[in-house]
Amino acid sequence: MERKAGSSGPAGPSPLVWILERWAAGLWILGVATALIAGVAFAWALQRTWLPVVRVAVSNWPGLVRCQQGHFEFPTDQPRLLAEGHDLALILDPRHDGTIRTPAWVQVQWGISTLRLRGPLGEWEARFPRGWTFERDPASARATWEAWEGVLLVGLALTAAVSLLLAWPVLATVYWPGLSLVARLLGKQAQGRVLWRIGLLAQLPGAWFMIASLFGFGSGWLNLLRLLVAFGLHWILTWGVLAGLVLSLPRRARTVASPANPFAAALNAVNDPAAEGRATGESSEEDTHKLS
Repeated sequence: MERKAGSSGPAGPSPLVWILERWAAGLWILGVATALIAGVAFAWALQRTWLPVVRVAVSNWPGLVRCQQGHFEFPTDQPRLLAEGHDLALILDPRHDGTIRTPAWVQVQWGISTLRLRGPLGEWEARFPRGWTFERDPASARATWEAWEGVLLVGLALTAAVSLLLAWPVLATVYWPGLSLVARLLGKQAQGRVLWRIGLLAQLPGAWFMIASLFGFGSGWLNLLRLLVAFGLHWILTWGVLAGLVLSLPRRARTVASPANPFAAALNAVNDPAAEGRATGESSEEDTHKLS
């Protein structure tokens, strides 16, 4: 009897594919929870490390400061160190002379019309908005900071969480063509939406690694340089998880054609005598034609 075409080992059920297809909503819930926790960790770390330096700088407010359309007027043009921590230093430098240097990793220089930031990654400068027009003395500066410090922390946490929720789908879309190519080369079975969700899922372990690093930074176990190293390592962790998830996919089933049955013609002749007669007659006519 003729054997039907089959496959050389059909792929078994994959728990990873089953989870990604059936628990898509759970994946998003996990992502939102991770982003919120990361935002809280980011704000908490800043509250423990950098915001105390800002409080000291506000307490050392340099007298009456006026701002007119984004340009500050200070009581003196002499540079002054307002506050300094292990990782952050705040310097009043109206003309950006750069005469005050500190061992802090990040130095913020407050100038007349620009804010200059110096750190391990280079130098960055931003101009104050032209819409700024106000004046602050030391008492009003402290009152303003105390009123807005909590709002600033909540804003930092929400900004970090929303940024992650926007960045992860974009990165998953960027990873998708490469994952699709690798899956094809390795003979793995996966649909496009599964590969996209793999790109999304693979970023969560790196996010939790950064959450732990932020808690280490806020607790004083890590300095800013080590936190930057941890940020680089979290990308390596993400790519390693991507590779592991793609390798864990089931292999694509390969169809194998069955060999032809040599007794098929005889079985057809037994089952259909008329067909046998027609075949015999055709062969006789063909022989007569050849003899003639």
